[in-house]
Amino acid sequence: VILSSANKKLNPIPNFVFLQGQGKPGKKVLVHGATGGAGQATVQLAVGGNMDVVGTAGTKEGVDAVTKNGASAVYHPRDRGDALKKKGIV
Repeated sequence: VILSSANKKLNPIPNFVFLQGQGKPGKKVLVHGATGGAGQATVQLAVGGNMDVVGTAGTKEGVDAVTKNGASAVYHPRDRGDALKKKGIV
């Protein structure tokens, strides 16, 4: 499951509705834009649903914030597929 919070301003409700229908414990969820308000809320909702959350963050501070919210992995949006494989994300 891939959820983008980058264009949702501070409204995580569409992601919440999707997670309620599609989210299953243990399911891997990628939250693009995990450092913004909607992204952080989406990460927290997915973690609360016992999903395996991977987030994107463009700064060290963002990585720290997304990790603090419970994501199992965080990567920079410009990471290439081979870098993600090395990190065990894909």
